[in-house]
Amino acid sequence: MRSQRICVSDSPIFLLSICFIEDVIAEGDKVATRYTNHGTHQQELMGIPPTGKQVTVRGSVITRFADGKAVEVWNNADDLGMVQWPGVITTRG
Repeated sequence: MRSQRICVSDSPIFLLSICFIEDVIAEGDKVATRYTNHGTHQQELMGIPPTGKQVTVRGSVITRFADGKAVEVWNNADDLGMVQWPGVITTRG
């Protein structure tokens, strides 16, 4: 399953991004979601000045529900990949 939707970030760093929901798996009181998020670097991020470059961040989130509400959320995103794209951190080759 892959669905596309427009997301508004809770941070001005990426004002508008496109999210691809790659997978959603539910079991019991938990829902796991794997996503890919694309956006443009608009504001300072971890000391990195705005570059205007496109960035892609992949991750997954597990949400636990109780009484119809999300009560716990565990998010795992590729933060290293996010800071590698502007060339701030490079890998050894």
